[in-house]
Formats: sequence, structure tokens, C-alpha cells
Amino acid sequence: MTVLGIVGPMGSGKTFVLEILGRLGAVTIKADDLSRELLQPGAALTGKIRQTFGDEFFDSEGNLLRSRLAELIFASEEARQRLNDIMYPAMVVLLQQRLAQLREATAPPAVVAVEAANLYEMGADRLVHHILNVTAPRPVREQRIRNRDNLTVAETRRRLDAHAAAGLDDSRADFEINTDTNAGQLQGEVEALYQRLTGRGT
Repeated sequence: MTVLGIVGPMGSGKTFVLEILGRLGAVTIKADDLSRELLQPGAALTGKIRQTFGDEFFDSEGNLLRSRLAELIFASEEARQRLNDIMYPAMVVLLQQRLAQLREATAPPAVVAVEAANLYEMGADRLVHHILNVTAPRPVREQRIRNRDNLTVAETRRRLDAHAAAGLDDSRADFEINTDTNAGQLQGEVEALYQRLTGRGT
């Protein structure tokens, strides 16, 4: 079982590449999904987030208002670090558990792809065999994020700047794919990588 970590800046197309790998047969895991699982209403980590940041970041049913918290952490490096100190250790443990379950399955998958822009920052790079950096020019990424999250130009640039300042735009990697291309070419590049990871490529 080969584990591929997928990193890259905001708006680069990591999720799209992950989806292609999933269609090719890889088991896919998203760091965002791990964090959502850990932050269910009533969970211990959810309580710690509420204690650290306050009730104003939760709705009446105890659900974390992720977009409101995102506004804070993109505006404050200190808040971002406090959140990461809470979340990262638990996310790494949960990822370890998921990978162990897959590895111990009767028929382990050939490839597991883990999308996590913060793979290095959270210390999960030690859990993967190879790392793919997904890239795209900044203007392309700005437009994608604005369309996806319905943000203003200023909000988008603030988030991209914060991401870059955190060192998440320039990750060491074994492979790189630029998604600023046509769908057919991108599909072909991801397929070639998958074949290589499964030992069927050149």
C-alpha cells in the first residue's frame, strides 16, 4: 500500500486531483474531513475550541461556525497557531488510525491519497511514502477561491497571503502537477502518476 500526500497552495486544485485519483481506484482522505470528524458537537476537542475561542464561534446546536473561525485565523497568526496546537496532534493520530485500518484490511488498496495542505506543518509527512505538490498561478487560484467561497478580492488575497506567510505554498515534493491546463492533459498527468505509484508505469 503506497500512501501519497497531496500538498499545495489554496486554490491550486488539490481536491480535483484527489477526485481523479479516487476515480482511478485510490482510497482518498481529506484533512478537512478529519477535522470535521473531530469537531462534532459534544466532542472533547470541540469543547476545547469553545473554551479557547469563545461561544460566538458556535451555533445554538453546538456546531462550530467554521467560516467565522476561518475569518479569525486568517486575520491573526496567533489565533491560527492556537487552533493548530489543538487540532494537529489529534488529526495526526486519527490519520494514523485510518491508514492502519486500511493497511490491515483483507485487501489493502494499492494507493491511498491524503490531501492536506498542512501535511508538513502538522507533522503528518512521516506517514506518507511520496508527496505530490499541486500548483497553479496565483491569479488562477485567486479566481477559483473567489468563485468557490464567494469572497471579495481583498478577502481572497488576505487568505492567500496568510497561507503563503505560514509557509504552505512552497512544499518539498517528489512530484508536481500544474492544474492550469485543459482537463484532458490534467487527467493524463494524474493517470500517469497513479500508474507509477502502482508500479505499472515507467
